Amino acid sequence: MTSIVVSRRFAAFVGSIQRCVCTKTMTKSLRTISTQNALSTNRVNPLRRSRSVTTNLDISRRHLSVTQRSSRITYDSPYDSRVQVSRVMGPDDANPLGNVHGGIILQMIAEAGYICATKYCNSEESRGLPGNEACSASLARAERTDFLQPMYVGEFAKVTAEVTYTSQHSLEVQVLVYAENIMEGQQRLTNKAYLWYVPESINEFPDSKVMKVPPLFHDSPESEQQGRLRYERQKSDRDRGKGVKHSQVDSKFSNFMIETEEPYTVLFSQSMLAHFVVPSDCTPNGYVRGGATMKLMDEVAGMAAVKHCMSPTVTASVDPINFYKKIGQAGVINMMAQPTFTSEKTIEVHVFVDVQYLDLEKRQFAKERACDAYFTFVSLSIDDFLPQKVPPLKLLTADEEESFKLGEQRYKARKELRKQEKIY
Repeated sequence: MTSIVVSRRFAAFVGSIQRCVCTKTMTKSLRTISTQNALSTNRVNPLRRSRSVTTNLDISRRHLSVTQRSSRITYDSPYDSRVQVSRVMGPDDANPLGNVHGGIILQMIAEAGYICATKYCNSEESRGLPGNEACSASLARAERTDFLQPMYVGEFAKVTAEVTYTSQHSLEVQVLVYAENIMEGQQRLTNKAYLWYVPESINEFPDSKVMKVPPLFHDSPESEQQGRLRYERQKSDRDRGKGVKHSQVDSKFSNFMIETEEPYTVLFSQSMLAHFVVPSDCTPNGYVRGGATMKLMDEVAGMAAVKHCMSPTVTASVDPINFYKKIGQAGVINMMAQPTFTSEKTIEVHVFVDVQYLDLEKRQFAKERACDAYFTFVSLSIDDFLPQKVPPLKLLTADEEESFKLGEQRYKARKELRKQEKIY
């Protein structure tokens, strides 16, 4: 039944595209016929005329392409760095019920933010700052992201990004995601996110030099004050996270490889994912794109949520993600996920991301913690595709009980924050 739902949604979308293609083909055919009639009325040989026209067009196209390659685009103001990325959601982007995976949307959010931040930091004003050079923006932190409404197969995802605040060496990018149904002419807001980027030189890998960020001129003092408060809050949160030693968090996974057949327990639902970093995962400065990491994090967290709920799940929200270590090429990403808290209709999953590099001299892997985050999922019923109750989590150890209490505190804090922001 679920495959039929996806097929119907996508078939309707494909039908609209085919109608558009047929219309364009008919228009092109009519233009071709009119052109041939015009050539036949001339006394000049039509073949010779068509060859001369084609040759001139080819020359002009080659000249235009050379001109485009040799010209330099300049961004005179921060508003020139605004970005909009759009693409259609296909069956590979969604679960069996037709809901687009949260990891796909997170990846698009990070990609749009990366383009916007990189354009801003390579503007003429930025190049004029002392010591600045060509740079690429690295994702340092992603603020809490709520999935306000679902996105389905066949819809267009429109992602817009713009710079909203800058410090001396970092900048904040606001990203909005819209789902557009072109057949019904409807558009709705599905996501709103804030990302923090740090510009780094592309000429000094692996120890990249951090570039200066040109100041952003705000429309009002209130807007600048709000941006400064967001900057101080995220800076304080990152400083607290840097004080946590890897050994303190790794102790929770001492029995991670132990398997159990008892359902609804932490060990039963825990999941792992390993990924070898390839060049297509990286930015020009050789580090893994933040969007690629977040997509993998959503995948491993989703596996843990599905194993616990034993039903399809969708991402409801993602807590702030701090990227403490940059992941370079030829590294191995190891991700671990396990449920920490369940409410009546949601489940919280904690994801840890470690990176390993091969030390050729010692012939061993060096392991470092890259980031971690909490993902919240909603369980969906296969019958009516609506949220359903989540089975309660069975706690077997004192550490699991402590994690559950902390998860309950985070759950209440998210709920209160949604009321303040009037999301629902």
